[in-house]
Amino acid sequence: MNRCIARMFTAVVAFAASASVAWAQLPPPGQAFQFDITGYLQEATLDGGGAAGPLAGGLLKVNGHLITVPKNTIVVFPANQLTWQETFAQAPSPYGTSGNGKSGLALADIPAPLTNYEAHVQGNVVNGVWIAGLVQISQQSLNSGQGYITAIDYTLGEMGIANSDGTSVRVQINDPFGRFGRAVVSPDRRFVVDPDNPTIASATGYPMCLPRTNPAISDDPLCPQGNRPKSGGVFLGTFTTNNLTNVNFPASPGVFPDSTKQAPFEVGDYVTYAGTLVQDFTPAQPTVGPWPGTARTYISAHTITNNIAIYTWPGSNPAYITTGVFLLGTGGNTVIGAAEATVRTRFEGFTTDSSRSVHLYAIDFAPDGTISDRDWGTIGVDPGPPNGAVKGRWRFRPPCTAVAATTTTAGTVTDKDCSPPATGVFLPAPREMRAIIEQPANGAGTAPVLAWLFGATRTSANGIIWGQYHAPITEYLFPEQIIGSPVPPANFESLPFLACGGYTSTAGTLAGVLNPWPGTTTPCTDSTPPPPGGAGSDVITITSAEYRISKQRLIIQASDSVVSPGVVLSLAKYVTTTGVLFDPAVLGNVFVNQGAGVYLLDIVGAPEPAIPPATPLDVFSNTGGNSLNFSLTRIRQ
Repeated sequence: MNRCIARMFTAVVAFAASASVAWAQLPPPGQAFQFDITGYLQEATLDGGGAAGPLAGGLLKVNGHLITVPKNTIVVFPANQLTWQETFAQAPSPYGTSGNGKSGLALADIPAPLTNYEAHVQGNVVNGVWIAGLVQISQQSLNSGQGYITAIDYTLGEMGIANSDGTSVRVQINDPFGRFGRAVVSPDRRFVVDPDNPTIASATGYPMCLPRTNPAISDDPLCPQGNRPKSGGVFLGTFTTNNLTNVNFPASPGVFPDSTKQAPFEVGDYVTYAGTLVQDFTPAQPTVGPWPGTARTYISAHTITNNIAIYTWPGSNPAYITTGVFLLGTGGNTVIGAAEATVRTRFEGFTTDSSRSVHLYAIDFAPDGTISDRDWGTIGVDPGPPNGAVKGRWRFRPPCTAVAATTTTAGTVTDKDCSPPATGVFLPAPREMRAIIEQPANGAGTAPVLAWLFGATRTSANGIIWGQYHAPITEYLFPEQIIGSPVPPANFESLPFLACGGYTSTAGTLAGVLNPWPGTTTPCTDSTPPPPGGAGSDVITITSAEYRISKQRLIIQASDSVVSPGVVLSLAKYVTTTGVLFDPAVLGNVFVNQGAGVYLLDIVGAPEPAIPPATPLDVFSNTGGNSLNFSLTRIRQ
């Protein structure tokens, strides 16, 4: 053994064996504590192999920590949101629920994926069990490439980026929708572009595209060359689209540059791209490794930013906006000497119209999936030199000191003062936010007015929702530890989309309350009870749950709103009195159908579920329904 290692080993053993050691930083008995882990996804498993429906949970391992992924978890990808089960179901061949049952994202998957994937997990440790609250997955969150476009293959829908050895990095937009160019067969549909927001755009947020035809032969009407004006034979790096007289929406656009059309990438543009490393479809397994393999690789991009500044005519619509920084504190209670509650907030982005202020809204989700907007206030936009720094940039950085975003005597909106939310607070923290370009007064001019929410979805530029940008918040700040004190729990009960449910994946699955719940506080304090599970699913109710200690016997009776011999109820994993997560499937977790929608489960040898007020029990059906978290109703010797 290395001498230094041996010395460290001896010291650790002595330290652990010492009776005088004081573990002052350990949490009080029964108190949860938070974790925030980022690292390679080592393992990923799905409960029931997907048979439990689109809301099934599972397990993942990051940095050696085995973490429970609760049922109803929706994973946030760079431009996509999927349930844990959909994360497996949408995996490319040979992975997925229709393949070998693997995610194709974990190091332990067989066959090994072509590259590594990163998971960012925030959660709580509850009775020794690590339970996720929020999960994000990307190939790498800071993964990006840059360079000048040296070639465009219009047939394949690819661009070549200059490389130091004289070759080109191949970049293809992962766009099966055909929103930003030629529709492609997605190598991994979990990492596609956002079809509603301009994730393929100029630096100012103007939507861009890769022409579907060679412009030298025929122009692409959805991606016209006229939207890239030249001066002296050189493409302009900064320009403004034409003046449209009808600011609400032009009846007959067509004067280039035309804000109703996307702008094409051109050879010579400098771009920054982010996506996943994949290989050509031979043998139709684009993400299978190991690296480097024999097939040619390329970047399947979900995000591309072109280093040009495209602006829309002041006060004219359509105009476009993007958000690049999402940072929100969750609040919580500050415990003096123990924990500091966090409320810091920051949102930043760009707009193509610097003459109008930006209005921000929290997007709240009711348990039934109904969406409502909550006013967060306004911020002005940087007008650019000589009175500003970067034209089109907006930075919302409370605390806000203005009653409303103001204007100078020249009529230019200032970009320093923000107006606060109507309620004075940004809480409760939502899952998504919305940034909106305000409508000009009387349909013209530059003065900001009240928020302009669309009565109907308005799209332009081949389907982009113009005038707004909506996306999930990617960074939450939870109560922070005071040095020397126990680590506090993350207050997930303050996030209604987790505690009460109601958030929907991009695949259309409505999620309920996380189960098991990552905390000790009872979720959903709202007066409206959380939904029983997926949208349109059956309603399951646990009517009684008895545990007989001497016989280790668990008896649960439940009912289902759908009376059908095809409905099968099963008991999910539950947390025991010792804090261990137990899977009753080893004893037989399927209920016996008693008829008339009544079901009974009677198993012997089961460890005792966590006692009330804990709510560890949950029943799910093969048709997508699940009960609310439930407590034992009776405990006997």
